[in-house]
Amino acid sequence: MIYHLWPDRLSGGFVGVDVFFVISGFLITGHLYRELSNTGTIELKKFWARRAMRLLPLAFTVLAVSVVALLFFVPQTVWEMNVRQMLGALLYVENWVLAADSVDYMAENNEPSMVQHYWSLSIEEQFYILLPILLLGVYLLIKRIRRNHSGPGVDIHKVFIATLGTLLVGSFVFSVVFTDHSAAQAYFITPTRFWEFAAGGLLAMLPAATRLPHRTQNLLGWAGVACIVVAAFAFSSDTPFPGYTALLPVVGALLFMRYGAQHETTGVYWWASRQPALRIGDYLPMALAVDHCRKLPIGLVWMACQAWRHRCDDCALGCFSAVDRRSTPPCPKVQASGPSLHRHGHQHGNAYRAHICCAAHPDAGYRSGRCDF
Repeated sequence: MIYHLWPDRLSGGFVGVDVFFVISGFLITGHLYRELSNTGTIELKKFWARRAMRLLPLAFTVLAVSVVALLFFVPQTVWEMNVRQMLGALLYVENWVLAADSVDYMAENNEPSMVQHYWSLSIEEQFYILLPILLLGVYLLIKRIRRNHSGPGVDIHKVFIATLGTLLVGSFVFSVVFTDHSAAQAYFITPTRFWEFAAGGLLAMLPAATRLPHRTQNLLGWAGVACIVVAAFAFSSDTPFPGYTALLPVVGALLFMRYGAQHETTGVYWWASRQPALRIGDYLPMALAVDHCRKLPIGLVWMACQAWRHRCDDCALGCFSAVDRRSTPPCPKVQASGPSLHRHGHQHGNAYRAHICCAAHPDAGYRSGRCDF
């Protein structure tokens, strides 16, 4: 929001989109891994239905209001451009429409359409469609090959790592090359952004435990925040993006999500879990978050807090891995006021710590509500 209101004061605020993509990849990959591990398949229809129920009502409401505003308040000279992009937003291909128009999203003299901000939502939805198909397809293919050759069973963990790693490398190389070739188009098209989702997905595949000293972990967490802030102030419309420059906010997001501590006053997670930040996560409307806040680097903290507070067993940014549940201590059927739990060698508090622990143990009996991710 600051970037859109005062772009000169936060010239690189657009990197918040990349931070959001990393977090989204982390959450969705963890969800898909657990479902495939527990059931042997991924219910694509149910998965897509949950995504649709979370995003479509608000997205369609904004589109409907935009159409009314277009008819009554917008000059007819720009109707054609707006209608074309509204159709692109409706079909979740707005990013490709903008790429075809070679729009420079950050140009001061560019006249944006009423729904131009849907480009990032379009990439997100394309990721939601393609990733489960890709992961499930690779898993079933390897399973069939090994069955025909009487080979061992399929290691889902290795399948996910290999698939996401290949996606990350291929997408990142293409992003660097194509950004150098055509920066305006590279900013929008899906292949230049998929490596950011894959990076978050690979993070979800790492074991929860780490042997690094607590102080080192906390320094790495703060270094992640610093990377985001530096990118927000140092980058501008002249910065070739995404390409290799997107590494700075992406690595920052990964460091923040992976490391950190809850130590009072010094812990990066302690600051992120203060009431003001949590209230933002509680009360910030999804429509506002989707439309604007993902463009704000501080959205890293906001989205992380939303993931911690979200009533769903998919969300545990920086606190548990989708893979190594054995490293998580036994989780009793504990309520919000239950005993403190221990993670990463130091003490976490009560309510959301119990939620994190039981999120890693779905059979423990603790539930804090339904999952919207």
